[in-house]
Amino acid sequence: MSDKLRKQVDVERQQLNRLIDEHRSLLDSCASNAPTPIELSALATFLHSFYSGIENSLKRIATEI
Repeated sequence: MSDKLRKQVDVERQQLNRLIDEHRSLLDSCASNAPTPIELSALATFLHSFYSGIENSLKRIATEI
């Protein structure tokens, strides 16, 4: 893996960690209680952002290979 790719993937990983940290209370709350409709919308947005971050990393890796 090139140094440039490693840095790009590391930035994506940091952003994913920040995303999880920012939504930690929502994730914890919904793990123990049924989510409200607003929480469901927030969870859907979180999941989309998380998936997009993973997808971006995989695209970068695929392009490198």
